[in-house]
Amino acid sequence: MPYVVRVFIFVTLVWGAAATPAVAQVDFSGVWAPIMHEDSIERAAGPDIGDFLGLPINDAGRQRAEAWDAALLSLPEHQWKPHPSTYGFRGVGNLRIWNVVDPESGRVVTVHTHIQWMEQKRDIFMDGRPRPPDFAAHTWQGFALGRWEGPVLVV
Repeated sequence: MPYVVRVFIFVTLVWGAAATPAVAQVDFSGVWAPIMHEDSIERAAGPDIGDFLGLPINDAGRQRAEAWDAALLSLPEHQWKPHPSTYGFRGVGNLRIWNVVDPESGRVVTVHTHIQWMEQKRDIFMDGRPRPPDFAAHTWQGFALGRWEGPVLVV
C-alpha cells in the first residue's frame, strides 16, 4: 500500500475518532425559564376531571384518583404543604441551578435547585453519602442522591 494512502487512512481514522462526541457530565448551572406552550392544559389549570388519557394507571390508581377531593387542600394540616421540588421542573416558575464544588478535587459535591414559585428548594448530593437514618428529620423535598450515567444525571 502506498505511503500516501496509509497516511490518508491514518489521518481519516484519527479525525473520525476526534469527531466522536465525548461522554461527559453536563453542567446545568444557570437560570431556566419554563416554556408554557407545551402541554399547557396539564401544566397550568390541569386536565379535565377524569381525563387519564396517556397515563399508565391500573384500576387501583384510577380508584384513588377518582376518590380525591380538592377540599382536602382546605384542611389546616394541608394548607402549608408545599408542592414537591420535582413538580416545579415542569411548573410555572423559573428554576435556578448551581453546584457546590470540592475545591481540592474539583468534583461536584451538591447540586442545588431553587424554583421561584413556592420557593421549592432541593439538594442533590453527588458525593456518595449514605441515606439518613429513619429517625432523622425529614423535609418536604426529601433526600436526593445523584449519580452520572454517561451524560445523564440520575436522581
